Parts: sequence; structure tokens; C-alpha cells
Amino acid sequence: MTTTVNTKIKVSDNSPDKKAFSFGKLATNFTLVFIAAVLLVPALWMTIAPSKDRAQLVSFSPLKFGSFGSYLTRWRNLMQYDNEVLIRWIENSFWYTLGIVLLSTTMSLLGGFALAATNIKFKRQILMLVMIAMIIPGIALVMPMFIWVNKLGLTDTELGLILASSLYPFGVFLSYIHFSTVIPKELYEAAKIDGCGYFKIFRKVALPVSKSLVGIIAFFSFVGAWNNFFLPQVFILSGEKHPLSSGLTLLFTNTPAFSGNSSAILPIERSEIALSALVITLPIILLFLFSQKFLSRGMLAGSVKS
Repeated sequence: MTTTVNTKIKVSDNSPDKKAFSFGKLATNFTLVFIAAVLLVPALWMTIAPSKDRAQLVSFSPLKFGSFGSYLTRWRNLMQYDNEVLIRWIENSFWYTLGIVLLSTTMSLLGGFALAATNIKFKRQILMLVMIAMIIPGIALVMPMFIWVNKLGLTDTELGLILASSLYPFGVFLSYIHFSTVIPKELYEAAKIDGCGYFKIFRKVALPVSKSLVGIIAFFSFVGAWNNFFLPQVFILSGEKHPLSSGLTLLFTNTPAFSGNSSAILPIERSEIALSALVITLPIILLFLFSQKFLSRGMLAGSVKS
């Protein structure tokens, strides 16, 4: 005899499948959307503004698009300043940034490795100085660096600006954390037993497994070097040697861009300002989009052990 038992399961109203209304989540989402809109609208205006001339900027709505041909007109207006010196500023920014990234990344990796893998004296004190240098505002170090560069006779030179801009304590600290946690100390000891010196250990052991670290340091160094404004203003005196970030200041102060006086000879006004902002921002956006996946992998590297 078979007995069939029908069991009825009553689903409680408090089942996790039913998501209860949460005022906190609603407030959080609303805040995030509001912040995104506040940050997005100015960027969108900056992108659209070069499509309009001076009259259209006033008569059109802020986010109304003008014409694609206006971008070319704005660019031609910018080229009229000082015999197309804007092209020279862009080239200077590229070479300055390349030199700063190479030098700051190399020094950061070597400095972090030395603090993590060697038994140098005053290691703790040096690490404290690195952390203090991270906290101190960069503007407070400008005068000592200027005196140092002036003593070397490198004022108003490309090399002086690159050397002064390559100070990157954050990269040294990040390298120290990486080389002291991700790579086991036993690996360093085994390499020394095999007769490797510290530089060979760095080149053969530490560097091959630290490609993500190199990418992260180089990326943030690039952003800081490309946007560097104050140091070129102090160290560079010749207008043609300026990078784009500081050279645009000369352009705007010598044209109607800030004053709005349309009677001046050069037609460089608010639309041209927006276009120049796009020019200086576009390389960073493209680099971020290109290296986004690589950077995310680098940040998570070492978090999971196999």
C-alpha cells in the first residue's frame, strides 16, 4: 500500500526573491545619477561648444550642436597664434611626457625594489621620507627643486623640466608594496644563493612578474606629466619651449579668449578655448580606454593565489 503525502509549501512574503523597497538604495542611486550628470554635462558642453561660433554660443541652447565644419574653423583660428606655435607645444608635451614617464617609472621600480629586497641602512627612515613626500603638496617642493635645477644650470631647458617633474614618491611606495608582498622573499634568497646580484635579481626575477605594476605606474605618471601646469610655468621661460598645458595660458591671455573683446586681431574666443581643452584631454581619454582592461587586471594581480 502506497501512501501519497501532498506537502504544500507556503512561500513567505519575506522571501529573498521579492526585493523590498529600500529608501537608502533609492537615495544612493539618485545621488550617483546626480553626480554623474553634474560631471557629464560640462564635458558634453566642452565637446559641443567648438561646433558653434561666438554668436551661436549666445543664441543657441548650451547643448545644441552647431556644425562639424566649425571644428575646422576653430582649429584654423588657433593656428593663427604665433605662427602655429600650438603644434610645437603639442610636440613638446609629447616628448616631455615620454621622458618623464620613462625616468619616473624606472626610478620608482628601482627605488621600490631596493627598499623591499635589499638590507640597506636606514630603510625605515627612507620609507618614512617617501611617505612624507607623498603627503607634502607638490607646490611646496617647487622652490627647492628650482634652486637645485638652477645650481645645475638647467633653468629654461627641457632636461631641467624633465628631471624636476620625474619626482614620483607614490610610484616608489607602490613598487615597495608590490615587491615586498607579491614576490616571496624566499625567491630573492634563492636567486642570491645562485650567485645573482641585486640588479640581476631585479632584471631576471622581479621585473618579469611585475608588468602590471609597470603599466599602472606609467599610466599615472603619464596623466600627471601631461597635465603638469605649474612646473613648466616656473622652469620654462621661452614661449616655444612650453608644453601644451602651460602654453595655452600664454595663448588665452594674449587673445580675446578671456576678455571677450571681439575687436582684437586674432579670433580666438570661447569656442577655441573649448577646442583646446578637447585637444589636451583627448590623449588621456584614449590612453585610459586603451589600457582600461590592462589596468583592472593589474590592480587585481596577486589577489588570488592558485
